[in-house]
Amino acid sequence: SIQTIQNNWSYKPYLEAEFRFNESEIHLNSIQCQYIFVSEYCSAIIPRIEYDSNLDTFNGFVTPLLEEDLLETTPQANLVNIHVIQPILDSHVNILPAATVLSAYGTDQKITAIDILKRWLMIYNQFNSKGIRVLGFSTDGDPKYLRAIRLAANYFVKTQILNIYNDKLSFTVKIPSGWTAWFFLSSSQLFLFMQDGTHVCTKIRNRMLLKTAELTMRHYEVSMQHLYDLIRSKNKINQNSSISDLNVKN
Repeated sequence: SIQTIQNNWSYKPYLEAEFRFNESEIHLNSIQCQYIFVSEYCSAIIPRIEYDSNLDTFNGFVTPLLEEDLLETTPQANLVNIHVIQPILDSHVNILPAATVLSAYGTDQKITAIDILKRWLMIYNQFNSKGIRVLGFSTDGDPKYLRAIRLAANYFVKTQILNIYNDKLSFTVKIPSGWTAWFFLSSSQLFLFMQDGTHVCTKIRNRMLLKTAELTMRHYEVSMQHLYDLIRSKNKINQNSSISDLNVKN
């Protein structure tokens, strides 16, 4: 929040590509919070190099994955990646604390799912060393993020791919016994994952509008015919669609 930035500015200004773990710890301790959810989002920007006279730094380059990467080989960033932490307080607390920025930096997204997973583990371990528990991560629907989520959760795989868990820190997910034949998710998870509703609904919509594919939900299959039936049988005010919405190019 703006107020949080103003409160922390006198302590230590924001610096591009710096993860503010110490500042986050101070803020979380001030509101007596030990649990957080981390959100990550990447957005397009106009490539531009700027000089920050206050911090004596140049901003706008792609942040290198390795410290030994040279400036001469680093291109301008056309995307900005932002990490935000949301404090999670006890249920009896009526006030929802504002989210705060953990880090922001330029990128070109030329990274792999393993790079993303390593970054999540770094964030998790840094906060865990300070007595703060990261409950999970929230991202958009980028395929690289989804692959990182699948690898971390060992989701929809019969054989475990990665083992990043600690018996003392992992969650135990109660999966119904009747789901084991089709819901391939380990009951032991180090952290949870979420996608925002807009991306989830968009993915389901695009899947349903494919003429060559069907959306399977356990024993049920959903296709475009179900949407036609819904539009014809329900008032448009209730389902907010028309036949023309289904005539899209695949």
